[in-house]
Amino acid sequence: MGFAGNASAPDRHDAVSTAGSEAVAVASAAPAERLFEWIETHRLLCLGIAALLTAALAFADWQIEPNVSLGVLYAIPLILFALIVSRLHIAGLALVCAIFREALAPFRWTPGYQIRILVAMASFSAIGLLVSELNRNRRLTRDRAADRERHFRFSERALEQLRSVIEASPLSFLITDANGKILMTNRAACDLLENSSPAGENLFSYLPTLAPVQASFANRRTARLQVEAAGKRKSGEAFLAHVWLTSYLHPAAPDSDRVEQRIAIAIWDASDDVLGHDLAQAENRSDTAGVLLATFSHEIHNLSDAAGVLISRIGAPPPAREADMATLRKVVQSLSEFTATGLKFGLRRNRTAIDLERALEHVHLTVSSMLQQSEIDVRWDVPAQMPRVYADETTLVQVFLNLALNSERALRACERRQVRISAEKGDDTISFVFRDSGPGVANPESLFKPFESLSGGAGLGLFLSRAMLRSYGGDLYYRPESSGSCFVIRLLCAHGDGDGHTNTSG
Repeated sequence: MGFAGNASAPDRHDAVSTAGSEAVAVASAAPAERLFEWIETHRLLCLGIAALLTAALAFADWQIEPNVSLGVLYAIPLILFALIVSRLHIAGLALVCAIFREALAPFRWTPGYQIRILVAMASFSAIGLLVSELNRNRRLTRDRAADRERHFRFSERALEQLRSVIEASPLSFLITDANGKILMTNRAACDLLENSSPAGENLFSYLPTLAPVQASFANRRTARLQVEAAGKRKSGEAFLAHVWLTSYLHPAAPDSDRVEQRIAIAIWDASDDVLGHDLAQAENRSDTAGVLLATFSHEIHNLSDAAGVLISRIGAPPPAREADMATLRKVVQSLSEFTATGLKFGLRRNRTAIDLERALEHVHLTVSSMLQQSEIDVRWDVPAQMPRVYADETTLVQVFLNLALNSERALRACERRQVRISAEKGDDTISFVFRDSGPGVANPESLFKPFESLSGGAGLGLFLSRAMLRSYGGDLYYRPESSGSCFVIRLLCAHGDGDGHTNTSG
């Protein structure tokens, strides 16, 4: 069910019903309305007709024998006058008709004629004023119906434009009831959820983290909230969303005073933003590590060259050899101190226990988004309940992302493109097995060596990934299999460690 066709169904029903009833009333009175319009547009002609009709009635009243009064018929031209002239003029014409009635009556100008003239004038005035007021109300009703019709058409055009904007918007818009039942969506929401008709389903099956958020809206007339939530499409693909929620009250039925809570939701799929951030972070970390490793290697190279020069002079006479050996011992000592300092700095890390389930949501989102963009089938076989482990979320994302990038490069020329990630539980460890259907690794012995790339990368990804995991007591290693490549990420479980920190420096 699209947003455009159903965005304001009850309101549209009310407007159409009201405008329709007025249109029917106007249509049923169309002949009379056309007559009134003709009178209003031919005022002078109608005044002349009314005057002639009054004169004709007066002449007939004078000539008729036996002498019978026709005074009541003066109301006919007065009615025509009342449709055209003002109220003051109606009173004046009523006086004229009353005088004609008295002057042409059988017992004219007999005692009490003043009273008869006043009564007749009052009667004619009442008839004229009634007709004038009815005509005025008719014009007001006509103008009101025309204004309402114009407003209705304007509102319809505005609603159509609003529906078009919402339907074409890249933002996903949904309307749900207080229990999360989807009532309306736009096209972007259908694409986001990968469901052409999500109406009637529960939003929490796609965004379960919104359930407690939406429950907090209960018993509140209006509320606004912005959250970041992890979701799952109908196909099972994970995504990260920025969600804006607004609650409002809506009539339960078109003719009912009872209201119910509705929640308007706007969703922005931030999966690509997260993936881009993680890829940039991985690239920056690799570049930084490359610079540090190059600097470290340069210093070692200088000390090694000095040691080589001294070793070449070992065959010199004893006095010179003794001095060279002393210098060589200093070089070796400097080399030992330099490498010890580097190792001590690299291993100075607080080992922290983290929630693996939450970290895997980020991993699942980033890895799945990246591989699915390359049209690679990703399958996860990971249990819902996971232990706490020693690691950090950023490290896990970088390690998994590095393996995913290697698999993506290896699978580019493959017909069968599949990655499978499963979990294996040990006594004190949990391992994640990362398999792909690629051609496999030709030289496994070259893996994990810096600056030696088998997949076209910089050659530091596996080296850094293993180093980072080992700093937390974990490991990364290659497992030979009959087809494809298989890497194992092993993490150390943190049994009963809570949020405590353990320093792993020597």
